Amino acid sequence: MKKRLKIQNETLTGFKKTIKVSKQKGDLLYANYSQIENLLNVIQNARSKEYPWKEIAKTLKDAKKIWDG
Repeated sequence: MKKRLKIQNETLTGFKKTIKVSKQKGDLLYANYSQIENLLNVIQNARSKEYPWKEIAKTLKDAKKIWDG
């Protein structure tokens, strides 16, 4: 029973860590929702014009360099 309790406690600890990380990710997405939505719209627009994924990725990397300064 001690071994089972130990395993259950370890599992619970893992779940708590997963919850914490998932909440942080969710908060980050929520805080940057408009930027993410704009980015997805740009990608969707580029794909609708049949731009290749490689070109889209290059454009996004170039934009990131400009954005980061």
